[in-house]
Amino acid sequence: MKYGLLFIALQLALFGCTKRAEREPNPFPSGGKNNNPGDTAAAADPNSFKGIYARILKPTCANSGCHDGTFEPDFRTLEGSYNTLLFRPPIKNDSSGTFAARVVPGNPDLSMLWYRMTVDLGGNSGIMPLVVDPGSDWPARKGEYLQNIRNWIAAGAPDAHGKMPATADQPPQVLGFTAVNGSTEYPRSGRYEPVQIPYGQAAELWICLADDKVTQGALSGVKINYSLTPENFDPALEQSLNFQASGRSFKSLYGQNEVFGFRIPFSSTAWQKGDVVWLQISASDGVNAGTQIPNRDAMFFLKKYLAIRLI
Repeated sequence: MKYGLLFIALQLALFGCTKRAEREPNPFPSGGKNNNPGDTAAAADPNSFKGIYARILKPTCANSGCHDGTFEPDFRTLEGSYNTLLFRPPIKNDSSGTFAARVVPGNPDLSMLWYRMTVDLGGNSGIMPLVVDPGSDWPARKGEYLQNIRNWIAAGAPDAHGKMPATADQPPQVLGFTAVNGSTEYPRSGRYEPVQIPYGQAAELWICLADDKVTQGALSGVKINYSLTPENFDPALEQSLNFQASGRSFKSLYGQNEVFGFRIPFSSTAWQKGDVVWLQISASDGVNAGTQIPNRDAMFFLKKYLAIRLI
């Protein structure tokens, strides 16, 4: 009798679960867990950031080899996409250096995002997106999607929750780094590869810093640090960088001629032949104190660019 009652109870429980499942279908595809809130944004306002992420950035721009974390801007997640766009300086700029940020709230025409999706940068960079996955509706809805992006920026670029961004004071950034011996500039094996310095030769390191509010010479607490790994820098080993009012002109990280305002001698014999010496720059602009470039979360191409290989 006891086992018969237990069997009936189990049957009723299973029947109840089955009926409940029929009434309440799993909201997540394939029975999985929803790890990305952007996945549920398909019904969002198309002029909101949720709508733009769900319809454009995730399916069209975050595909393999593009903005999938390979380089910035990074469109893998909803929040990450927003943070990598707002007030962030572009990797490439036009010849006049017009664009200070990827998205300038309220001003689509000064936002690099809009420019890159409507103009071929330099006549050789292509218009974004460069490629789309098979089945993408971008070609059919391009005009509509572009208008959504423009509307969102013009409305102040509110975040996924509709909150307006605060006016930002951007931290200092590195525009260029090189090493020279007199009039000879040491080479790189690629644009973002470490500078190659022959072991035993003398070198001077030159760095170009930029800020959205102050000049290079107005930056304070500018220091340089060295490490044999790109992640671990000992603050006790920092050295002050000397600002040179006249500076020297070199090609920057973005391929333009810039004035490099900071110089420091570098001793290759303090290391071993074959070492890769990683650099980190610190600077303050009066608002952003002790900004570290690159920081631990920086894109790896920037870490390689700020490095020296002793050959």
